[in-house]
Amino acid sequence: MFKLNIVDGGARYGLHPTWEKCKNTAHFDLFEIDVDEADRLKAKYKKSENIKIHEKGLYSENTQLELSLSKHKGLTSFYTFDKSLSEQFQHFT
Repeated sequence: MFKLNIVDGGARYGLHPTWEKCKNTAHFDLFEIDVDEADRLKAKYKKSENIKIHEKGLYSENTQLELSLSKHKGLTSFYTFDKSLSEQFQHFT
């Protein structure tokens, strides 16, 4: 039985390297709203019984929201991307 439960709300790319020492001793619930990324994570962790991938986001209520997509997939958000920032950091848009 695992004594440590870790929840990652926005699990793109998988477990962060800081959790590597806990990888085999904790239970992980990874939430990812991007279906393609969730499928990739399911394949990546299919042999890890202590890592569960959830194809949904975490929010304060049960609802449906529209995503604001960016070329940089790590910046997908429910918030609209600030266009003035995109001019300064074009690799993010």
